[in-house]
Amino acid sequence: MTKIILHGGFTREDNELNRAYYREITKSLKDSDTVLVVLFAREKEEWADLLQDETRKLAASTGARLKIELASENNFMEQVKQASAIVIRGGDTLKLIEIIKQYPDFAEAIKGKVVAGSSAGAYLFSKYYHSGSEDKVFEGLGILPIRIICHYDSKKFETRGNPLEKLKQYPENLELVILKDYEWRVFEV
Repeated sequence: MTKIILHGGFTREDNELNRAYYREITKSLKDSDTVLVVLFAREKEEWADLLQDETRKLAASTGARLKIELASENNFMEQVKQASAIVIRGGDTLKLIEIIKQYPDFAEAIKGKVVAGSSAGAYLFSKYYHSGSEDKVFEGLGILPIRIICHYDSKKFETRGNPLEKLKQYPENLELVILKDYEWRVFEV
């Protein structure tokens, strides 16, 4: 069973919803399990700070001694195969999808793992997603048969149009997932 946890965005904030999200990621992990942190949606200059933030949050969410590893494009698929859990941080969704598409075995390689994606990381798994920054609908990898909106009703994206109206144009047989900032949801596939 693969557990995919989708997060509505802004994991950096310290609040109970975000702490619960990290507890959900780590609750089945044990000592020496590896968590792969994927920061491909962000600029490399940010990676050290973001990795430190992820490491702190993951460590605080469990009593297990985890191995935290930063994803690298050079050996990404090997890292995915070795990891027990994968955490994909948000940022530039189109950049993230473009990079992950270079690894056509990604969907197969995550089977049986815990995989968490926040904002852009959540959009990656969807069939269709509404981008708040672009105010358009785009295609994700389609790993989950869903349409998704992250940062719903967010102060940061007040100026965007109506994402619900835009997603109505896409197949309604796909579940519509709406996540506000900090909210998250688990899918088991």
